[in-house]
Amino acid sequence: MEAFRQQFSFDSLSFRPSGFRSCHQTRHIILFLSTLCLSLLLSDCLVFNILIICINEESVDLRTPNETEEATVSNFTSAQIGWLLSASGLGSLIGEFVVAKVLPLLGIRYLLTIFGVATATATALTPIMTTLGFGALFVARLVQSLPLASTRFLIASVSSKWAPPKQKATFLRVLYCSVHIAFLYSMPMSAFLSQTSVGWQTVYYVHAGCTFLAFGLFFGLFRNSPMDHKWMSRKELDLIQKNVPGDEKEPILLGSLVRTPAVWGILCSSFGAIVGYTYGPTYLTKVLDFDVRKTGICLATPHLLCLFLTLFMNSISYSIPALSPRTKTILFALVSQGSLVISLLSVAFLSLPVGKFVFFITAIVSYPFFFAGPIRSAQMIEESFFTSCGFVLHSIVSVLLPGVVATYAPDHTQEQWTSILVGVCVIVTFGTILFVIVADDEQTTKFRRARSAVTPVRRL
Repeated sequence: MEAFRQQFSFDSLSFRPSGFRSCHQTRHIILFLSTLCLSLLLSDCLVFNILIICINEESVDLRTPNETEEATVSNFTSAQIGWLLSASGLGSLIGEFVVAKVLPLLGIRYLLTIFGVATATATALTPIMTTLGFGALFVARLVQSLPLASTRFLIASVSSKWAPPKQKATFLRVLYCSVHIAFLYSMPMSAFLSQTSVGWQTVYYVHAGCTFLAFGLFFGLFRNSPMDHKWMSRKELDLIQKNVPGDEKEPILLGSLVRTPAVWGILCSSFGAIVGYTYGPTYLTKVLDFDVRKTGICLATPHLLCLFLTLFMNSISYSIPALSPRTKTILFALVSQGSLVISLLSVAFLSLPVGKFVFFITAIVSYPFFFAGPIRSAQMIEESFFTSCGFVLHSIVSVLLPGVVATYAPDHTQEQWTSILVGVCVIVTFGTILFVIVADDEQTTKFRRARSAVTPVRRL
């Protein structure tokens, strides 16, 4: 079959379309479509973190003949809410095993389309599942988060197969912007629609409809390889394939990576960002006493700035020519993690609500500098390993964090959350110090030399 495909592939034909349908910009269409689908997958899961307030609280009319009174009752216990929040991480971990088995059989196009339809269906059914009880809603959350495991494969596929060598970094930055786009899309919509007469259920229906539409376009336009796309011109294909290495990749040496101190520094440094994204809405609503509308706006606003910083971070890095790559990497790591630690400590110990809010925003805005620091170093050492570890780490933290919060902050008071924030700062500080001490260009060289000295292990 492989020999037949190579012999009669579209690339073997002497004639290719001139690219008139896309003006030699098919790769950018694929990039835009992939970023859109990634953003919608993330937003379908993120929207629950803010709408749990509306889902869990229900106004009950307690009117009597002599008085009028309304009370708010909870549909789920604190333990059930914790499980619902951790369902996204658990579903993503389950998805890792599903993707490992199914991806070689179906390819990224069919796999992601199936996952996209699944998450859109689960999103559309969420309002109904809520009325059926905790078990039904938990299953919907699991199905909704299964596709998160496949997103890293889409990022790897688009950046490696569709990007010209000189544009690969740009493609990666745009794809990573899907995180910020997801917040900008889901949070304001949730903030406004949930407070209107149409109710929070409409938010899920709109998200589901957009996801169905986007993945319909994805299935129609995306191809696993540029050579298989009928819109690709010879000119654009030559640009993409110029100086592209073969498909055969060296196996990842897990033992060598585990013994590299920079690896642990990078993973510990990423812990703070994961905690912030997972429990940001809860902190704003429970501790700072923001309503749903104000919470949505406050979470979306800093991500608009993060979006522009992420897109132009490479230009910012090049604007400092006097510094070596190692110094730039350490500088951005210190800026991102230092501002994160200072912001979280300020949020923990300041008594003025306005000050807490300002530093909460500052903690979010520090993320693009993390991309230019530790994440850039991760790509230098072993990009595919850290992409995998990043998603797995996020899933594990998402599963365990609700239990930690339920133990140390059961009532969501300021004093209880202070201990959690201090613990996060300790972990981030340890990772940053370790990263700064050992992170240099030699780490990459040592790791690559180890490829020939260490027995290869199974690819992650």
